[in-house]
Amino acid sequence: VEAQEAERQRIARELHDATGQALTAIALGLRGMETQLERGTSDTAMLSSNVREIKSFSTNALGELRQIISDLRPPILDDMGLAAALKWYVQGFEGRRGIAGTFVLEGAPLRLPSEFETVLFRIAQESLTNVAKHAEASAVTVLLRFTPGTVSLLVEDDGRGFDANTRGLGGWGLLGMQERASLLGGQCRVDSTAGEGTRVWTTVPLPAELLEMNYDTSKPVVG
Repeated sequence: VEAQEAERQRIARELHDATGQALTAIALGLRGMETQLERGTSDTAMLSSNVREIKSFSTNALGELRQIISDLRPPILDDMGLAAALKWYVQGFEGRRGIAGTFVLEGAPLRLPSEFETVLFRIAQESLTNVAKHAEASAVTVLLRFTPGTVSLLVEDDGRGFDANTRGLGGWGLLGMQERASLLGGQCRVDSTAGEGTRVWTTVPLPAELLEMNYDTSKPVVG
């Protein structure tokens, strides 16, 4: 329940901060043009400038809305699986946030049931959002590891860290991440020390039908 509510709040916040503000600017721009036309303005240069400005706001709003929709359920997650989706997201995160991102894959990647891939992808998203907003980090690593009985996800940054004993875990959606992992019978642990970065470890047991698969964890793939 908490994870769902946190997701709703995140979507509402992004729509308000990005798309909502752009649409407000568009409405104000159109209202200004309407006033100018009602007054019979002949200043075509000003009208053209306003049109270009409104067009720019519209383009930005559309791009931001597409990004929000993509983040909710990126097609690559369904088409190519968790490993490919995480690599894609880390690369995009680096471009958007200016924080060096590295994706590491250990073991042979498997297609997991949809709920497993969704939960792990959401945890990675939330962890990276926290890095961007709070960590003051210059680099972050996302590690996905497949082993004979489990799949693990690590998000580690080199930021300022925090004292979990004094700050608690609720403010940054960390309890929601733990709740998501527990729904799959797994665990999510946050390790952080002031001045030494933060590590979010998530481990969930593989579904029974995948437990007999063999893995080679000796060749990590870095991206």
